[in-house]
Amino acid sequence: MTDRNFTEAEFLSFLEGQPARAQEAQKVAMEAAANTLLKDARSTVGTYQREDMGPLPPWAELADSTKNDRARQGYPENEPGLRSGEMRDSYQTRVPDPRHIVLGSNDPKAVFFENGTVKQPPRPVISTALFRKHHDITRQIAKSLTHAIGGGSIFTSANDASDPET
Repeated sequence: MTDRNFTEAEFLSFLEGQPARAQEAQKVAMEAAANTLLKDARSTVGTYQREDMGPLPPWAELADSTKNDRARQGYPENEPGLRSGEMRDSYQTRVPDPRHIVLGSNDPKAVFFENGTVKQPPRPVISTALFRKHHDITRQIAKSLTHAIGGGSIFTSANDASDPET
């Protein structure tokens, strides 16, 4: 960003516009953050999660009976939670207000997958995505807001906020 020289009136005018710019930048940054979380959550389904999970338990190997059932139905035996792709694709995000992102699924199987059952260990998708991406999206949102408040353009994607040149 370039240095600016303001008259007092220009500076006051600049400051008057900042709340609206900050609100717009936050809205755009939260939408980009929601997309980042959604992409990570969807990519988690179908692959064993054993690293970069923080306090979450690594995913257990599928039971032999599950592998056999998957193979019998024509699915690869070692893609936990992924058969037709319906459950993976059911994950959605929304930004109900400027301070919250909702990431979830309307597929009842996703609840059992996330939390486990008596017969199935938990294979967390949502909490894994949150753990892996919370630092990245926090930095992206902060960078987007400070850039916009400083008079820069409002970022339109997570890539803009990640670019060290902006």
